Amino acid sequence: MSEQSTLDLDIAPTRRARQIQKVKAHLVLHGSITRFEAYKFGCQRLAARIGELKGEGWPIEREMIAHPDGRHAKYNLIGWVRS
Repeated sequence: MSEQSTLDLDIAPTRRARQIQKVKAHLVLHGSITRFEAYKFGCQRLAARIGELKGEGWPIEREMIAHPDGRHAKYNLIGWVRS
């Protein structure tokens, strides 16, 4: 591998980094996110991404939503106000 291609790889965002950015954007725009919404943009490990955001200090809480087929988590951005 050439030095140039190594440099290109170093600055390219990883899939994880892209997913985190998309989860952040969705939370800021909508105030919450579910795994179904995250799956639409390719994030299959939403709980892991939420854990990373919490580690960065993002105020996120989990709410369990019941439905006829069971239940799923909805992650809410604490203090979010729809503008």
